[in-house]
Amino acid sequence: MTKKTLPTYNNLEEKSKLFRIEYINTEKEFDVFFDTHTISNGIYRGINSSQYKIYTSLQRSIITNDLQSVNYNDYIEKVIQHKKLKKYFENFKIPLSKLSILSYIQHYGGPSPLLDFTYNIKNALYFAVENLPVKHEEKNNIKNI
Repeated sequence: MTKKTLPTYNNLEEKSKLFRIEYINTEKEFDVFFDTHTISNGIYRGINSSQYKIYTSLQRSIITNDLQSVNYNDYIEKVIQHKKLKKYFENFKIPLSKLSILSYIQHYGGPSPLLDFTYNIKNALYFAVENLPVKHEEKNNIKNI
C-alpha cells in the first residue's frame, strides 16, 4: 500500500484566508511579538513549517493510509474497550474515561483524535523550532517560513 501525503498550504495567501499571519523580520519585532504573547491568554500550537495544515494524529493516519472507510467513532470505542489499557488504568488508580485513554494513546504515539495545544507561547515556540534547520535557502518559500 502506497502512503498518501497530507495536504499542505501552497502559499501564504491561501493560508491567510484562514489565519491571521504576523510577519516578523527583525529581532526587535520578535521581542515585541514575544512580550505581547507572553502576557496574553492565547492558544498556541508549535508547528515548524507554515505549509502544514493542522490534523490530529488519527486524521493523519486516516489520510496517509487511505483509510476513508474507517469509522472514527467505532475506532474510539474499540480503543476504550481495550482490556490491557483498562487494567493499566486500574493498576495506577486512574479514573477510566475516554479522555484519559485517548490522552494515554496520544502520549505514546498512537492515532488519537486529540490535538496538542498550549496556553504558553514558550512551549509553542519550542516545538516550532525543535527540528528546524539552521539555514533556509529559499526565503519566500512557504516551506521555509
